[in-house]
Amino acid sequence: MKNYFQYKYYKIIVFLLINLVCGTIVYAVVPSAPTLYNTGGGSQQLAFNNSFINNNTPLFGVSATYSGSFNQFYIEINTASDFSGTAYTQTFSGTYTSGTQYNLKCNALSTSLPTTNGVTYYVRVRASANGGSTYGSWSSVAYSFTYEASGLPAWYQTTTAQFATDNLTNC
Repeated sequence: MKNYFQYKYYKIIVFLLINLVCGTIVYAVVPSAPTLYNTGGGSQQLAFNNSFINNNTPLFGVSATYSGSFNQFYIEINTASDFSGTAYTQTFSGTYTSGTQYNLKCNALSTSLPTTNGVTYYVRVRASANGGSTYGSWSSVAYSFTYEASGLPAWYQTTTAQFATDNLTNC
């Protein structure tokens, strides 16, 4: 019986070494799907879900969990609820602690967010622990906001995709 286990372990070690040398094994532990928050912006207004905002540099409250610290968040803002439209992206690099909320201001998007009144944007975020080589899953809930040049930020829904995220209760 002892020889059988030695043989099994030998086969496993050889398999791992061959695949490691050939580069066919990819092992990546990634942070969890991030959470987006509706509160906690401090003195700055968070772009909360289904909101109407009046600036093109939205601030999002996000966190992710991981076994240690991680070093990147990646935010995508898109014109389509299924994220097949025009994408505006930004990477945030730093040292992030698991479970801690961070307020990330999208002021260096890949392309500036247009200031077109009435346009609804959808937001998702993911995190990485290895500088963006691999990412965890996207946030499980996509946020949305609608741009309007004037007025104060407020709760606002205008699209079917936004209405689909809610439940009508106590009617």
